[in-house]
Amino acid sequence: KHIDRWSQSHYGRQVITFGMVKITRKDSDAGYAFWQELKSRESTAVKRLAETEKRIAQILGWRRHLHAYSMLINLPESLHNKSTLELMARNALARENWERLLNAINRMSDSDAQSIEWRYWRARALDETGHRREAVELLTSVAEERHFYGFLAADQLGLPYNLSQAGLISELKDQGSLLEVEPAIARIREWLAFNKPYSARSELTHLRKKRAGESDFWVQAAMLFHTWNWHDGAIRAMFASGRSSEFEVTLSHPSPFIRVVRKEAIRHRVPEYWILGIMRQESLFIHDIRSGAGAVGLLQLMPKTAHNVAIKNRLKKPSRNDLLRVALNIHLGTSYFRSLLDQTEGNAVHSLVGYNAGPRRIKQWKEMIPAKDPAAWVESIPFTETRNYVKKILVNFIIYEKIFTTQHARIREYLPVPNWQHALKAND
Repeated sequence: KHIDRWSQSHYGRQVITFGMVKITRKDSDAGYAFWQELKSRESTAVKRLAETEKRIAQILGWRRHLHAYSMLINLPESLHNKSTLELMARNALARENWERLLNAINRMSDSDAQSIEWRYWRARALDETGHRREAVELLTSVAEERHFYGFLAADQLGLPYNLSQAGLISELKDQGSLLEVEPAIARIREWLAFNKPYSARSELTHLRKKRAGESDFWVQAAMLFHTWNWHDGAIRAMFASGRSSEFEVTLSHPSPFIRVVRKEAIRHRVPEYWILGIMRQESLFIHDIRSGAGAVGLLQLMPKTAHNVAIKNRLKKPSRNDLLRVALNIHLGTSYFRSLLDQTEGNAVHSLVGYNAGPRRIKQWKEMIPAKDPAAWVESIPFTETRNYVKKILVNFIIYEKIFTTQHARIREYLPVPNWQHALKAND
């Protein structure tokens, strides 16, 4: 009775939405059941509360609820956007429902559907639904890219990884001309010479805005910064060029602090290329970096975590400044990652989830996401930051292992699949 009356005004609808969101966040099943009961009454209020229904559907979607997909797909077309369609797709993936996944991707805009992630998952869904020829064609194009999904596609097709793309960038053309063309480059060099890296980074930030979209300029800037051993500047310049995957891997994935890394790798039984892969993503090798959340140093340790790890290693409680020391930060960070590996029976993917989102999320998301396919499980991780974090670091693992060993590492080693009955072969 009250909902019918309140739904007639804008303020009343806001009150209803607030209440329903609060109920659903506290207990997803209760929120869903309450809404379904309201709909069963065929109340006119429900028609006026489409935005409320969308909010409920989104919460269920973020929590990978059993009924999230059905709620999302029944929303009015006018309420759908990139966010809701991707929620539909990831909820379909969480339950490995390939028909629903195809439906969600087909409803995306052309630009969204053509992104590498949804091209890969469209191919997987096509294969699982019996359209192998189309799947092979799509996967072949994805496998050409130096990317998480490119590696997955190559694994499924039985192809080598494309770590050396056409147009490989490995040489600096002319350092002098670059300094003459852009005075900011000369200023960056001076800031670094005076050991003022923060000022150099600030200069680089302004320069990226000034010369946004100038790919050739940033390619040469990246090469120049690499010759200066300014690793974070070089990597940022590679990103600014829009061609980061074209750089030779030893340039895009440098190995600073390697002696300390190797020492801790042996001590804690963690591969050195794992430590470097995490470090590149966490800090871009900036030893004195501090995040807004309070994480410190190369491996971005939270002070409380570092304190607990130090106690386990029989060390005194480190201060925030102590954590800026290269050797101590790598020691504690590697020890912490080793503890996560021990908790997850050596599962690198789950350990990365714990490192980024906290150990309790591992158990929570394993219960929330029923997908047995590890790649589908990763794609279903609710936090965008953690989902992308895991993908990027797995790529780092592959590239660093390629640099440090003669083995041809495969991403499937980190995403073991018990039984891929429909695994594609390139010669099918």
